[in-house]
Amino acid sequence: VPELAGPEIKSTNYEINAYISADNTTQGVIYAVGDRMGGQVLFIKDGKLRYSYSTLGLYWHDFEGATLPTGELKITLKHTMKEARLNGPSRVELFINDEKVGEMDIVATVYGAYTGHETFDIGRDEGMAVNEEYADLGKFKFTEGQLHKVIFDIFNPDEQDFSASEYSDVD
Repeated sequence: VPELAGPEIKSTNYEINAYISADNTTQGVIYAVGDRMGGQVLFIKDGKLRYSYSTLGLYWHDFEGATLPTGELKITLKHTMKEARLNGPSRVELFINDEKVGEMDIVATVYGAYTGHETFDIGRDEGMAVNEEYADLGKFKFTEGQLHKVIFDIFNPDEQDFSASEYSDVD
């Protein structure tokens, strides 16, 4: 879908939970929005959970990965603003089955749009790759039948609760 039709995951607090089945063939994009010059992607490559975030090509942040176990898994990305302001810094924490596997700080978040021409994707990266490590793999589709659902919980500071959006990988 167009980026602005997807969940609002920019300068705000949110949590993403992806439910997958993993084996030694599991790879691909869980979700992607934007491209290398502004975007973010959660993906699995070479048996590792990975995450990349680009603030309009000015700041690059990469989580180099945590080894992915096999079986039924819940992968969680928790994004928390350190300051409640547009372009504010944030903290990203990554979990596999509720066990923390990594974290990273983002210097400045994006607040308007990552790009003017890219999309919000589940189970693939339709446009230009957010991370160049899979750019030569095309859309880098998630292993067929292994991505069950992805749920986005976005915190609304005015209402002090979350609004949930659920997406499935549908061709």
